[in-house]
Amino acid sequence: VPRRRVQYGPIAPREAWELFLRGALVAGQYPGSVPSFLEHNRRLIAEVQELEHKSRRHDVLVDDEAIFAFYAQRVPEGIFNAVDFEKWRRQAEQGEPRLLFLTREFLMRHTAEQVTEAQFPDAMVVGMQTYDLTYRFEPGHVLDGVTMIVPLHLLNQVDENTCEWLVPGLLRDKVTYLIKGLPKNLRKNFVPVPQVVTTCLEILTPEATPLIQALSHVLFKKTGVEVPHDAWDVADLPSHLLMNFRVVDQDHHEIASGRDLPALRSQLGIKARKTFSEAASVSFERKGFTGWDFDVLPEQVEVRRDGRRLIGYPAIVDEGKSVGLTLLDTETEAEAASRRGLRRLLQLALPEQMKFLARNLAGFNDMQLRYALLGEEGGRQDKAAVADRLREELITAICDRAFFVEADPVRDKKTFETRVAKAKTRLPDVAQEVCRIANAILSEHQTLRLRLGQSNVAAYPRALADIRAQVRELMPSGFLASVAFDRLKHVPRYLEAMSVRLNKIASNPERDANWQSQLARYWQTYQSKLKQDRDRGIRNPKLEELRWMLEELRVSLWAQQLKTPYPVSFKRIEKYWSEL
Repeated sequence: VPRRRVQYGPIAPREAWELFLRGALVAGQYPGSVPSFLEHNRRLIAEVQELEHKSRRHDVLVDDEAIFAFYAQRVPEGIFNAVDFEKWRRQAEQGEPRLLFLTREFLMRHTAEQVTEAQFPDAMVVGMQTYDLTYRFEPGHVLDGVTMIVPLHLLNQVDENTCEWLVPGLLRDKVTYLIKGLPKNLRKNFVPVPQVVTTCLEILTPEATPLIQALSHVLFKKTGVEVPHDAWDVADLPSHLLMNFRVVDQDHHEIASGRDLPALRSQLGIKARKTFSEAASVSFERKGFTGWDFDVLPEQVEVRRDGRRLIGYPAIVDEGKSVGLTLLDTETEAEAASRRGLRRLLQLALPEQMKFLARNLAGFNDMQLRYALLGEEGGRQDKAAVADRLREELITAICDRAFFVEADPVRDKKTFETRVAKAKTRLPDVAQEVCRIANAILSEHQTLRLRLGQSNVAAYPRALADIRAQVRELMPSGFLASVAFDRLKHVPRYLEAMSVRLNKIASNPERDANWQSQLARYWQTYQSKLKQDRDRGIRNPKLEELRWMLEELRVSLWAQQLKTPYPVSFKRIEKYWSEL
């Protein structure tokens, strides 16, 4: 009769018995409630499969035929459905309760003794947080290797350097690959590679230092051979030797994933910061202060969310006509926000002085005309808007120079009031000094701008493009307020050095091109490193120092007659970069 379902057991008893064992017990497609032995066996098989992923081998777990044979030895023929199986099992387990329970020893072809919790942990501590880890052995798959589960609100707190070390069980493969990837003239010093790797791993300790930096240090210590930073082939590392990051929301749903942590931060960093503040600031956040009417500001605050310990960094945030308190996810962000908030508090504490300052900025009218030239390429600008932007930048720069005299943080009312008192007496002199430097910068820029438009330098488009790019980097939007005054006061000299370069270029264009090419390499490396640090939410004073050293190098090359605080050469830049 077509399509009528009938029992297959009476028709082919042995075949039906085998189908039942393979489908219900081996494949786990058991009809009805799952017996305890089957739950145990599934869990044990999953654990051994995890060992395979961790050890990156496919030959640890026995195949399905071995598991079928295990059941076939115990379950008699003639049983081909769940009802008969359960009746038989109840009787059989009375004499041997664990008759159908698999063991780890049976399931494993190899012991995989090297796969320990220490070598392949299920979680990883980074900073003050613990992150779950998962493993997968499937070359070519997007999840191949080790994956760190990162809650969105903790994304900005993950230290990229620590994650470069992966887990101990994968570190040997990564170090081996890195050493084998060195240029031949360096690699020949580190043979035999396995022995060198073992020596390195005995010394190396995972820390918040870039792996290649620590590896270079160990190799130099052991062999006396120095490996330059750019000799390491990190761009072509196999994907499983890079930590994969899976960013999840509060319901553990994936938001994004990838092995490029800075890129994930660029994509989700602002959202992560907002999510962190919402999670951590509930009991801390306050708004609407017009004076220091709050307690001492601690360096860190610990809060708990969903059983997880969160570390937040208190910050005073600028609200325009008031300030507020919040918690941010990185110390760098908190410092930057608090600087803006303290500046606003200073202005609120000295309202009359701020009004007088806004009306009496020395040389403001001349500066306004020259300041407008900075944005002329974008079209005509509203004069009132230009004046407002310039005035705001100057006042910001003056307040910063008057208030942030000392490097120590301001965390209590007494310190704040002491700083305000000092700033009040300093404001007139500081205002004169800042306006003088700003006027000098804008005047020098105007002169350079005229030079760049002259026909006798138009024959060198390469140099012109380089100088224009240098000006944009030196004088970005809002630079009078954003560049520290100790650096700002040198900008007129840097602009003057550009004019000197234009005077000299015709006499030796080949030399000019050579210097420009060498500087471009340093500048590109600097920008790449700066972006990484920004994405990680850190501030590196040494990297900032390198940026200004490059400006001094330009002066040393093209305008030696202009005085420089210290002589800078390509050799010194190389040495500084290697130390950095």
